[in-house]
Amino acid sequence: MIDEQLADRIVAFLNELNAIDTTAIEKFIEHRVPCNAALSMHPTVQCGLEHNVMTVGLLGILNGLVGAREDQWGVVAMEVEDDGRITRFVKLPTNGKGGRA
Repeated sequence: MIDEQLADRIVAFLNELNAIDTTAIEKFIEHRVPCNAALSMHPTVQCGLEHNVMTVGLLGILNGLVGAREDQWGVVAMEVEDDGRITRFVKLPTNGKGGRA
C-alpha cells in the first residue's frame, strides 16, 4: 500500500529544501552507501547495484517508507537537468506504469 499523503509531504519538503540549497540536497540525494542483502531484499526500499555492491540512498529509504508501486519502483522521484542538476522532486503515478525513483 502506498501512503500518498506522506509522498506529497515528502515531495513538498524536498522541494522546499532544494530551493534553499540545491547543491547540498543534490549531494545528499546522490550519496549512496553499501547495504546488506537483507536490506536490498526489503519489499519497498529501493536499492541498486553499483560496482558489484548493493547500495541505498535517501530516496530509496524514503520510497520504502511511502511504499512501492506495482512495478516495484518508488513514488518519490526527481527531475534532473542534462547537467545533473535536480530541478524538482515529484510524485509519480501510483498505478505502477513506468518511471523510476
